[in-house]
Amino acid sequence: MTASLKRLLMESSSLTSATTVRLVATLSIAYMLSQFLRASVAVIAPELRDTLSLSPDELALISGIFFTVFALAQIPLGIALDRVGPRQVLIVLSLFTVAGCLLFATAHTPAQLILGRAVMGLGCSGMLMGPYVIYARRFPASRFAEVASIQLGVGTMGGLLATAPMAAMSEIVGWRVVFYVTALLALGFAVATAAVTRDEKLPARPSHRAIDDLRGVIEVLRLPGIVAMMPLMFISYASVAALLTLWAGPYLTDVYGLEPEPRGSIMLAFALANIIGYFACGAIDRWVNSRRLLVTVAVMANGILLLALGLLPPLPLGVLTAALALIGFFGGSNVALFSHQRALLPEHLLGRGVTIANTANMLGVAAVQSLLAIIGRQLAGESGLNATAYGAMFIALGGLLLAAAAVYQRAPDYRPRGTAGG
Repeated sequence: MTASLKRLLMESSSLTSATTVRLVATLSIAYMLSQFLRASVAVIAPELRDTLSLSPDELALISGIFFTVFALAQIPLGIALDRVGPRQVLIVLSLFTVAGCLLFATAHTPAQLILGRAVMGLGCSGMLMGPYVIYARRFPASRFAEVASIQLGVGTMGGLLATAPMAAMSEIVGWRVVFYVTALLALGFAVATAAVTRDEKLPARPSHRAIDDLRGVIEVLRLPGIVAMMPLMFISYASVAALLTLWAGPYLTDVYGLEPEPRGSIMLAFALANIIGYFACGAIDRWVNSRRLLVTVAVMANGILLLALGLLPPLPLGVLTAALALIGFFGGSNVALFSHQRALLPEHLLGRGVTIANTANMLGVAAVQSLLAIIGRQLAGESGLNATAYGAMFIALGGLLLAAAAVYQRAPDYRPRGTAGG
């Protein structure tokens, strides 16, 4: 992270070193909160299921509603980022995050849990795209993958906190207290974000009507290569997030009989490998000099790994942990996919462009979690979800990944050290 920041400082003459460090560090740490919240259900899912007698569909809805609301907010968010500016958007959304955490902490019914998660999803909807727009305006396109990898790598550490640490704290003080504390942290990050972005200029007052902003969304989709990227945007992140934010926890309990502590430790390895993958992707991006190749290799590797998990009998626990870690690592290629899309966007469509991509990401998670719930319900045994049901889930994820990778080959390549090519 330090070496990457130094290179970015050298190429950002409009900012002092201290300003850049504070900006990137604060926005990245604030993004940790979003990552923690989206993954926070996975470790406590078996306890929520048993305590409230939740069905697989209710459990999927409690987790997935976060991603659904998050996704539905993306197009309005993109317009707001372009018209109002990321600073104001991030401050307002942070307050929704506070409210969502408090609603979830005080919930006693599935409906109340769902409402809390929905408000959390709205609050967290701009914690990646807002910084992306700030970075896209401050750093050159050739460096976007590097600074984006810092944002994702540091931010995804929040997913680590939602594994073994979340399991431990939930056992000690209860999961409700964890969400009260998270609400307080969200309020603190709102203040910090306001401080480090106070020099962010307001966008020029638009001379066009609001309806023209919606036409800009169509303009993004008409750009060469964008549509070819959408299936992979839909499934690439979702294939990792659906496991990391929900299904990996119940899988380790139902198939391997693991208690919260060992379950959390395996998910910690899964999340840590994902973080390493984000940082590695930022470095490999310039070395490979082909974003399409980098993304394709990683996605195909994950597709094969998921098919193997689905087709083979339950693996020894050590082998399973290694497989999940590899899936997390290769999932880090999502930053290269975003960077590939960003390189094809004109300046005036940056906000809408990156939020369209994130809409696909988050709708993908919500849809995949629902799909996996349907598969699980159809194949569950008398005692609940079993190895056969989870195997079918893995096969579905692997097949969707490989199919999307094939469509992605139609997108023009982008070479950080050269020009775009076919």
